[in-house]
Amino acid sequence: MKKAIKLVTAVIIFCALALPTSVNANDCQYLRIFLSSRPSYYFSSVSASQGTVSSVESDRVTLLQTLLGGGPAATIAVSVDGTLKSRFKVHQEYCFLKSGEITLTPIMGDKPIYTITRGSWSDNRGGEITITGFGSW
Repeated sequence: MKKAIKLVTAVIIFCALALPTSVNANDCQYLRIFLSSRPSYYFSSVSASQGTVSSVESDRVTLLQTLLGGGPAATIAVSVDGTLKSRFKVHQEYCFLKSGEITLTPIMGDKPIYTITRGSWSDNRGGEITITGFGSW
């Protein structure tokens, strides 16, 4: 009986430490998208399909994964001077399980030129996508 209690206690402690929650948050639960191309470009639309949208500014978007729903995913639009420039999907795998693997999939408009920094549970680092410009197909 004592071994069973110790095992259950160990599992509870592991889960409390391993899963990002509001009580024990780890920065890897975030995916940040930065727009560093031209000042007139801005994020005009963000729609989360998984997780939540934590914040949206003209040049940065922050997505947050949910505890049991997996990593954050969203469809994002970038506009310039009121005209849609590009629409794409982003997704970050659940950071604890997949080390924050990130994908960006163009949907329409100009193709984003970007760099990715993967999130890391052990380094307490969120994933980042930095869009440096746009190119044609």
